[in-house]
Amino acid sequence: MGEKTVYQFTVTDEAIAAFGDRWYGDPATVLLAENDGMVIRGTVELANQPNDYQVTFFNDTAYQAILNEVAISCEFTYAEGDSIDDFFEKVALYQACSDTALPAISEDSIAGLALNRVNSEGLYRRQFFFEDNTMLSKKKKFDEFGNKYTDKASRDWSIKSQGDINYIETMAADTTALNSIHVMLSEDGDKKTFAVYSPEGPAADGSYESSETDQVTYIDVTFAGDLMECVDDSNDVWWENSSDANYKSKADYDTLADTCRADTGVTVSYNDITLADTSWAIGYIDTQQNSLGTDTVKAYIAEDEVTMNADNTGYGTSLNYANESFIFEWSINSAGQLVISPDGEAAQNINTITGVEGNYYTQKAYWQQDDGGEGEIYTSTIMKK
Repeated sequence: MGEKTVYQFTVTDEAIAAFGDRWYGDPATVLLAENDGMVIRGTVELANQPNDYQVTFFNDTAYQAILNEVAISCEFTYAEGDSIDDFFEKVALYQACSDTALPAISEDSIAGLALNRVNSEGLYRRQFFFEDNTMLSKKKKFDEFGNKYTDKASRDWSIKSQGDINYIETMAADTTALNSIHVMLSEDGDKKTFAVYSPEGPAADGSYESSETDQVTYIDVTFAGDLMECVDDSNDVWWENSSDANYKSKADYDTLADTCRADTGVTVSYNDITLADTSWAIGYIDTQQNSLGTDTVKAYIAEDEVTMNADNTGYGTSLNYANESFIFEWSINSAGQLVISPDGEAAQNINTITGVEGNYYTQKAYWQQDDGGEGEIYTSTIMKK
């Protein structure tokens, strides 16, 4: 209640009998809460009934009026060592607290889904659910030397139920080893919040000795379009894992960009797009296939949001890093390419449209440290907001 979590316990008849006279006739319902580092114990008293202290508690009308002014938090809290039964008990308590039904899920609603979340360090966790009940889990991690790398793992998934609770169960690929349980607690637009149970190491009795229970929010980043980025593995800098610079001339870049445009048949250039007073997301399409190569799931990963002002200036903010922003100048050159110049830098970013679908535009980009020098080629996708 408010900023405090109050836990309600019911003492069993056997326990009360064991206390004997020391129980003093107290109610069987006990309330516990933490305040200023101390555990406070309370009890439930009936309304309109005098007690030993000759106090009559407020009636139901006053009680409800107070509740209406109190913000009650139904957040799942991180815990270690929970059993699966403990986890589902917490889910049931969440349902009772929030007084809402859990979102309905089924194999049809999960198959083809791409989910993504990013932590404060810009490290993502991404999940792709394929129609054959396999899935791909991608994580960006730091290695022992502090370098980022991408870890991929194949899983099997299915929809299971416990009572009236449907959940996603994932298993290590081609095994019966439990990987995780995801119960969807709520949906808000593209945000999906889950209670997650992650076991680590089964004990001899079949329980999990080092489990983790948490509440996490994923963004539904599923891209349902046919648009494909024009990726060239031999020339592009693949930002997912790369590190080595792959410098190319502007002429090399133009040749690659023209080849991409010819392959897709696109004729649109930045001369044909109104940029002044518009806002865009900048990111990329992450395309993944199942192990058999029979199913594809795509995710659109937005990394920055930018606004293009009519005076050829602009500003942007990072979607991965809190409080990170930037400003720039922009122009369109004679070839119909968008040129972005970061404020106060000699570097420039040149962008050529290579595909269009609705409000999404794929592009081949070229980053030059200085005008006229060699630069690095990469691929991205922008979306008009």
